Amino acid sequence: MEFGPAPISTANRFNYPLLPTAHSIRLLELHPPQPDGGISFTLLTTEVETAPAYDALSYTWGNPASPYIGADPDGVSPNTTSFVVSCNSKPFLVQENLRDALRMLQSVDFSAVGQVKSRYLWIDAICIDQKDVLERAAQVRLMGRIFNQAERVVSWLGP
Repeated sequence: MEFGPAPISTANRFNYPLLPTAHSIRLLELHPPQPDGGISFTLLTTEVETAPAYDALSYTWGNPASPYIGADPDGVSPNTTSFVVSCNSKPFLVQENLRDALRMLQSVDFSAVGQVKSRYLWIDAICIDQKDVLERAAQVRLMGRIFNQAERVVSWLGP
């Protein structure tokens, strides 16, 4: 389900649910690669103190002149290539470097080889509603705890 920039209808667009408490965070459960090479994940809400084991991703967002990521294509610059992935079975746009990081994370399991388990990740561009200024500010205040509590911090500069 990967394409270049494409219109996403308002009815089909992913909408972030409100975080219920000041200590709530979102984690994404990354699904295995799809047969067509597409990327899909499910977002879940949890409390930072009781979150399941997760990895946090530290990476470069891409072109700083056009940092748009999200469910609403209105902010996509014509100079930036965005890719459609699937979030909770809804279209979600990511930039190329994040798409590449997600592909790498789909193929690399940093835990015990051979175990089948859910892969939970915290990725700021996806787990925080970037269009909600109040949420973004509250989540930034939690980032120290989010990164400290992560099982691993994975750094990604690009392929």
